[in-house]
Amino acid sequence: MHRVCEVHKTGRVLKAFGSSPGNYVFQLNIPSSVSLDDEERVTVADNVNGRVLMLSRELTSPRVIASWRPQSQEDYPLPYRLHYDSLTGNLLVGFFNGRVDVFNFNEQIKK
Repeated sequence: MHRVCEVHKTGRVLKAFGSSPGNYVFQLNIPSSVSLDDEERVTVADNVNGRVLMLSRELTSPRVIASWRPQSQEDYPLPYRLHYDSLTGNLLVGFFNGRVDVFNFNEQIKK
C-alpha cells in the first residue's frame, strides 16, 4: 500500500493518507520515510514522485513543500529519508544516491 498511517498499539489503523500509487497531491508512490515537526505535522518522502509532502497532524491537507526533477536519465533524485531538527528548524532530506539537501522548514511551509 502506498499510504501513511497512524496505528494503534493493537494494530488497528486510526488514520491514513494515500491509497493507490500515483503522482497527484492526494497520492503517494513508494513513501519511504516520515518525520514530525514541532507542531506534529507529518512530512513524507514520496520517493518515486521525487517530492516531500506535508500533512496535517490529522493526515489531511497535503501540500508539496519540496520537489526535484531529474537533470538527466542517470540523475533521478529519489528522496529516501527525512529528519526534522527541532533545534535549527531544518528538514534534512537524504536521497538514495547519498546526497543530502537541507531546508529551513519554516521558510518552506510559508511558500
